[in-house]
Amino acid sequence: MSTPTTWPPSVEAAALDDDTVHLWRVPLDTDPETLEACRAVLDVEEHRRADRFRASLQTQRFAVARGTLRRLLGSYVGIDPGQLDFSYGEHGKPQLELPAVDLHSDLHSDLHFNVSHSGGVALMAFVRGRAVGVDVERTEREVGWERVARRFFSRPELDELMGLPPEQRRSGFFRCWTCKEAYMKATGRGITLGLGNFSVRVDPSRLAQLLWAAEGQVEDWSLLAVDPGPDTAGALCVAGDGELKIERFAPTE
Repeated sequence: MSTPTTWPPSVEAAALDDDTVHLWRVPLDTDPETLEACRAVLDVEEHRRADRFRASLQTQRFAVARGTLRRLLGSYVGIDPGQLDFSYGEHGKPQLELPAVDLHSDLHSDLHFNVSHSGGVALMAFVRGRAVGVDVERTEREVGWERVARRFFSRPELDELMGLPPEQRRSGFFRCWTCKEAYMKATGRGITLGLGNFSVRVDPSRLAQLLWAAEGQVEDWSLLAVDPGPDTAGALCVAGDGELKIERFAPTE
């Protein structure tokens, strides 16, 4: 996969061609006007989910993430964001449910998307006709990375991680973790896939890659490490070969 290194601003979704992935970096700590615009397109259940958070900051971030997702999806499929409906796979992966009477349904039924958010940033990926998964993590938080790696990484991943120079192991851990999360989300299986049932490349100085999987063929998936900004790590996984083009955007008002 090819990708630029910047996040150009955009007000709405651009045309999404085949063999192209749109990746959006969404700041979740925003101004009151943007927050209100996002809350305005949420449905009743999404308002309830937002209000379950005790911290007002978490309520705001959920509303901005979900509202921005709706606004982008609405732009892609040409439907009012507030009228969109979602369904969820067996393991919780969301997908867009277009109305049966909608004239655009045949044209846009192949739109796939995935979302991840951590702290004050979200990543959102959109592609046609391909499964997709994305993950973002805050790297400054204390996670006990070596203990987590020894418990959950595959043997080859742990060996590669511990073989890195000590000063690179923390970034290697987050490279591995985000790639594993993105792949599990792309498959639609999530954590039920089993963290030890596949291996990804750990070394942050090399291109991300799915190296081994107990199920399926590694050639069926493309992995990309993503830089969402300071103190964060990210990854994108898409079904298909390495000829995909990545276009990056950041929403602006």
